[in-house]
Amino acid sequence: MIDGMKLGVLEERLAAASAVIFLDLPAVACLSGIARRWLRFRGRDRPELGVYVNVSWEFVRWVCSFRRRHRPRVLALLGAYDGHVVVLRRRRDVCRLLDQIGRRGPPSRNRRRRRLMSAPRPCRPRS
Repeated sequence: MIDGMKLGVLEERLAAASAVIFLDLPAVACLSGIARRWLRFRGRDRPELGVYVNVSWEFVRWVCSFRRRHRPRVLALLGAYDGHVVVLRRRRDVCRLLDQIGRRGPPSRNRRRRRLMSAPRPCRPRS
């Protein structure tokens, strides 16, 4: 499993991958996730968890421009990839995938805390 978007090595990573899950989320969803992680870890890096919270304006601009500037290249590379590709465009889609593979953690008891602290936010139970 590889996490992160390093476009310079994406072709090498795809060559080694058996499947790809691309989180094609809107910039607003990405920025809210960044803010939640920053609040959750109180602005401290947690390298053992893969959390780095050095948020600069340059990084925010990169996130905001990703879909316009970098997404077409990523989609082209995924189109040429001959393995299994899953593209998720909403947090709700991420929740559904996690439900399907059974990797969900226990729900938080405090609803407001869960909304601020979880990433991604748990889906509402289906009836």
